[in-house]
Amino acid sequence: MKPKLFLIVPVYNESKNVQSLVENILALKTELDGKFSLKAIFVDDCSSDNTGDLIRAASNDIIVLAHKTNLGPGAAFQTAFKFVANEIRPEDWLITMEGDNTSSLKTLKQMLIRRGEGYDVVLASVYSYGGSFNHVVRWRLTLSFVANLFIMTVLQIYGIRTLSSFFRLHSGRTIMELQKCYGPSIVELTGFGWAVEMLYKMIISGTSISEVETIVDWSIRRGTSKMRVVRTMREYLRIFFLHKKWKSQNNEFNGR
Repeated sequence: MKPKLFLIVPVYNESKNVQSLVENILALKTELDGKFSLKAIFVDDCSSDNTGDLIRAASNDIIVLAHKTNLGPGAAFQTAFKFVANEIRPEDWLITMEGDNTSSLKTLKQMLIRRGEGYDVVLASVYSYGGSFNHVVRWRLTLSFVANLFIMTVLQIYGIRTLSSFFRLHSGRTIMELQKCYGPSIVELTGFGWAVEMLYKMIISGTSISEVETIVDWSIRRGTSKMRVVRTMREYLRIFFLHKKWKSQNNEFNGR
């Protein structure tokens, strides 16, 4: 059997973006058919537009999981991780990505190549050489820089440039080990802080991580950012209080 490539995308009011995103995913599925069996899973976080219906209408090959209330992107990934828990195998791979069409599938192909060098996780990084933000407002860039610096200092993360991006490729073995340690949902933060939480959990478990450059271009997206700055900063502060618990769980799981 070919290994599976699970592709997980949270969406919330992305009706203007999902059509082109679905088309790109279906093209990728055809291109990778000889190497992977691609399984795309969208989690509709209670969109008030017709995001979920548009995805279902665009393809019968895409799974759409739906929340009855808006819970946040972290909760959407929790739902997806639980969904794949009984199906994913060590030889499979799982990609997490943005639902606003800013995760480049060209970058994904580079990530799949990098995995061949023996890494468990590959991050798409705007901070790596050749990566960049395009058409992003200055205050967002400043906020991202300050938040990254705070998290790196608090969690003592070194050698990794991007911390909060959703765009990541994980080995099936990595996902399975995280689920054994922290439960099927892996993360407990329900907002944008989930990405930092999961990265920290992978780092303390000894996961081998690499980065490839990517360009995030906001000019190709439609609509506004769904991130709420105050809520996200509160979650980052929660990480300060929770990270010792996560490290203790990891140590207990590994018999330390």
